[in-house]
Amino acid sequence: MVSNMNLVISENKEKIKVFKGCLDNGLTAVAIEQPHIHSVELAMFVRSGLRFENTTNNGISHFIEHMLFR
Repeated sequence: MVSNMNLVISENKEKIKVFKGCLDNGLTAVAIEQPHIHSVELAMFVRSGLRFENTTNNGISHFIEHMLFR
């Protein structure tokens, strides 16, 4: 990971640990510890969508969204 940031958020007198990092390829990964369910939530954010499209690939993000969530 290129950059790594650890956050502790106080919510309802419980400390929630959030780990955020950016990979060499630009992918941002966020992990949120959830000890009450003995699990970890992992989210990945990819720079995509209409704002990153041009006339050549116009609509591809919408198409991929529908293909992934069928």
